[in-house]
Amino acid sequence: MGFHQFDLIVVLGHQNDLQGGLSSVARGRCDVAITLAAQHPSAKILATGTFGSEFNRYFRPHGELLCEYLTEKGIDSDRILPHTLSARTLEDAIRVRYAVIEFEYRYICVVTSDFHLERVQFLFSRILPEFSLKFVSAITPRNNREIADERRKYNREIANWMDFPLYGAAAAGKEFPSSIYENASQEQKTYDQISYAVVAATFAIFAFPYVITDATGDLRLVFLLATCFCILLLFILYVRTAIWANASRRILYLIESQWARPGFSYNHLHHQPNTQIPSIFKIAVKNVGFGKAVSALIFGLLTLQTVMVARVYLDSHLGNRGVKLELSVKN
Repeated sequence: MGFHQFDLIVVLGHQNDLQGGLSSVARGRCDVAITLAAQHPSAKILATGTFGSEFNRYFRPHGELLCEYLTEKGIDSDRILPHTLSARTLEDAIRVRYAVIEFEYRYICVVTSDFHLERVQFLFSRILPEFSLKFVSAITPRNNREIADERRKYNREIANWMDFPLYGAAAAGKEFPSSIYENASQEQKTYDQISYAVVAATFAIFAFPYVITDATGDLRLVFLLATCFCILLLFILYVRTAIWANASRRILYLIESQWARPGFSYNHLHHQPNTQIPSIFKIAVKNVGFGKAVSALIFGLLTLQTVMVARVYLDSHLGNRGVKLELSVKN
C-alpha cells in the first residue's frame, strides 16, 4: 500500500483513574497521535471510549479526557471529532466505521499500544475491510498481567467471531433489521430456557438413586448407571444449547452496536459482577464464563456419579466374594 496523507487518526482509549487522570498507556497513545498529526496536518483525530468498570468510573467519558489531553498538548480543537460512544475494542471499530462513512474518509490510521495491536488489527480489518488502514503502536512498559489478559481477550475474540453483514448505511438512517433482531431474540430466549431446564433436570437425575432407599446391590447399580448415561446426554445437550444461545446473543449485540440502540444483549456484555460477590466467584465469572462454569459443574456431577458406580460395584461384588471366601475358610 502506497503512502497517503491520512484523513483520520483514531486514538484508542485505555484507562483513567477515579480522579480522571489518564493512564501512562493512554497518554502514550495520545503522544503518538500528536506526532502523527504534525506529519499529517489535514487529518482529523477521533478518540474512543466512554464508561466501564474496568477502565473508567469517573463521571466524564474517557474519550473526552483523551480529547482534553490532546488540546492541552497543542492540537487544535477544530481537528478533534466528538469521541465515540464505545466501551470495547469491537465497539470502537463499529463506531469508527460510522465516522468514516459519515465524513467520507478513506485513509485511516489507528493508534494503539504494542500489546493491543494484534487484536486491533483483527477487528478493524474485518469491520472496515473496504478502507485503507494503517496501524501504529505506542511502545509501553511490559505489564505481564495486562499482556496475559490481552492474550485471553484476543483468543476469546477469535473463538467467538462470526462474520455478519456490515450495515454501512446504518449511520445514514438505514432501517433497523427488526425481523433479524426478533428472530435472534426468540432463539436466544428459547435456548436459554432449554439450558436452564437441562441444569434442573441434571440435579434431579443425579439425586434420584439416593432417594430410592430400598434399592440395593445390582438394582442400585443399574440406577446409577442409568443416571450416568442421562447426565452425559444432558451435558452434551447443555453444551449445544449454550453455544446456540451465545451465538444468538452475539447477533443481538452486533445489531444493537451498529444501530447504537443498546438493549439487553449490549448491556449484558458490559455488566460486571456485583462488588458484593466474593472475589473467587468474580474471577470465575470473568475468566471462565458462566456457561463453562455450569458445564464444569455438570461434568463434576457426572464424575461423582461414576465414582459411586465403581464403589457400589466393588461393594456388591468384591464384598460378596470376600464373604464367600471367609465362609469357605471357616468350613
